[in-house]
Amino acid sequence: MLKATLTLLAFLTLFSNSYAAENKHIFIATDESRKQLLYVNEFEPEKDWTITVGPNRDLQLIDDKNVIMNIPDGYRQYEVATGKLVKEVKVGKGIKSLVRTQDGHTLLASGNKIWELDAKDKVIKEIDVKMGGYFRQLRLAKNGNFLFTGSITSMKEADRTGKILREIDLTKIAPKVKKPYFMVQQPDGNFMISTGYDASLLIVDKDNKLIRKIGGRDAMPEAKLNFFGGAEVLPNGNILVTNWTGHGAKDSEKGPQVLEFDKEGKIVWKWHDPKRAGSLHGIAVIK
Repeated sequence: MLKATLTLLAFLTLFSNSYAAENKHIFIATDESRKQLLYVNEFEPEKDWTITVGPNRDLQLIDDKNVIMNIPDGYRQYEVATGKLVKEVKVGKGIKSLVRTQDGHTLLASGNKIWELDAKDKVIKEIDVKMGGYFRQLRLAKNGNFLFTGSITSMKEADRTGKILREIDLTKIAPKVKKPYFMVQQPDGNFMISTGYDASLLIVDKDNKLIRKIGGRDAMPEAKLNFFGGAEVLPNGNILVTNWTGHGAKDSEKGPQVLEFDKEGKIVWKWHDPKRAGSLHGIAVIK
């Protein structure tokens, strides 16, 4: 009996260690409360780096060696391996978000305007778009249209001239949505929306019908969810999302900074290091 128990314990330990190994990640994140950019490598922690960058919000991996991040008057490019600054481009004021397109152009967005830069960082277009004071992140639909926060509870879609085509009142889908963060179209045509203070991710179809909801402050009080910011879907269908917990440098002590949800909406991994980082809001997943 004792031998069988020990064998079972050994199996469970092996299974647990294997599962833990699978749930390790490499990512870069923007730290709003401490104004940092950080690289986290759970496979090789000795390669981690953290740098001070000033006010920031959005970021995007543009290849396996470089990441770009917005600054209030433009954007910067950093080396993934070292955190070394590659270049800085300045074009406007109040910039909160950026998108690098497949043709190498860069879109920089404030609450009232979108600047389009060509592959050599020359401004080739300025588009007036009234996104408003609650604008957080710009994303593109599959047809190239702009997707962004429209108000304290809504999302909007505009064409490439800035003309508003539709507005989605998210309270009709999730009543406690407040300050949604982004909407992005997925490969299957559905949309993923980060709801801000509802601390949830909504998957909706083209007709704004809710397909599923992931997380939620009220649904998972034990998880200490506060505000969902940036998120990315992993190759296996799981989702990594930042859980912003406040503007203060120590507010990151209040709850996990990054969470991983599986396809059933269960939390299968967390990252929480309040000594190293403050409240995170943007994330770019490498692995």
